[in-house]
Amino acid sequence: MDVEGEEVIRGGWSKVVDGQDDWEKIKNKFNDCAQKLTKWSKGKNVDCVKEILLKTEELKKMQDVEGPQNIAAIKDLQKELDILLEQEDLKWRQRAKVNWY
Repeated sequence: MDVEGEEVIRGGWSKVVDGQDDWEKIKNKFNDCAQKLTKWSKGKNVDCVKEILLKTEELKKMQDVEGPQNIAAIKDLQKELDILLEQEDLKWRQRAKVNWY
C-alpha cells in the first residue's frame, strides 16, 4: 500500500469518535476512514495524471536533443514514466473489475 494511504488510514483510525457502544464507534471509524481515503485518492489520481503528462513532455524534449550526455537521464525518465503508467493501468483494471462484478 502507498505510504500516504497508510497515513490517511492511521489518522482516521486514531481519531476519537462518538458512539453508544464499541461496534458503533468502529463503524464510525470505518466511515471516517472511507471518506478520507476517497478524498485522498481523488487528489492523488489528478496528481498522477499531471505527472504522466509532465514526464511525457520532458521525455520528448530530452529525446529531441538526445546525445551521449543525456542517455542515462532519458532511461531514468522512461523508468519513472513506466511506473506511473503501470499504476494508472492497475487503477483502471481494478475499477473495471469492481464495475464488472
